[in-house]
Amino acid sequence: MQFRQILRALGKTQKGKIHLAKLLARYKTRMTDREFQILNLTYIKKLPAFDVADKLGFSNSHYHNVLNPALAKFEAFIDDVSLREIVDIL
Repeated sequence: MQFRQILRALGKTQKGKIHLAKLLARYKTRMTDREFQILNLTYIKKLPAFDVADKLGFSNSHYHNVLNPALAKFEAFIDDVSLREIVDIL
């Protein structure tokens, strides 16, 4: 399962959203504000891509150009223990 799919599945339950919010808050200082906002709006608040892009003032293509590196950076921050906890919640 890809990391993007894991985050989508994690955001479907309340327990998963809380855990995801804690993980994002833990690594917030290592990300730019724009990366944090795009991950928060996309995976915790579950807004569609067009709404997130509109809220942040991006075009749809720029939204994806920011989202993909933000996901890669967030995935690199998460260690094995946190990833196992995420998979156990699913």
